[in-house]
Amino acid sequence: RSLSALSGMEKATLYYHVQRKEDLLYLICKSSMETLHADVHQAIEGVECPLEQISVLIRAHCLSLLRDQTQHATSLAEVRALSPQRLAEIVSLRKTYQTGIRRMIEAGQKSGSIRGDVEPRYLASILQGLLDRTVEWYQKGGSLAPAELADYFCDIYLFGARRSSAVHGSA
Repeated sequence: RSLSALSGMEKATLYYHVQRKEDLLYLICKSSMETLHADVHQAIEGVECPLEQISVLIRAHCLSLLRDQTQHATSLAEVRALSPQRLAEIVSLRKTYQTGIRRMIEAGQKSGSIRGDVEPRYLASILQGLLDRTVEWYQKGGSLAPAELADYFCDIYLFGARRSSAVHGSA
């Protein structure tokens, strides 16, 4: 009822397109992952430098999440309510996306631009977790625009949270 009221659609019309609540959740989750993947893939296309790829990925991921914040938040919070078959499909999409992140990190490690003392799978999981949870706390219209937040994520993930003077040993 709430969804039909919000969309301005009669309940019967809504159920014509989506028969069950789980069908709608599945479409939200699938669309969320496909949109995120497409946005990131398009952004990194043609970028060769591994460090720059990761930087572009971070920005594209963050901007995509915050552009469709409610959809992504719903997907992340409710995905486990899907049937086992549908959940497996969404998990597979997430794993494919995470594999892409891990490969970028591996390339960065191979080039020497990303630290090599942490396994790529952990660095990929840390990055995806850092970015994905943004949908839970970010407030549109606040003091920080999505692009600014994306820049902060790049700096903190790629270079750390220490003050630059601390990195160079100064007081």
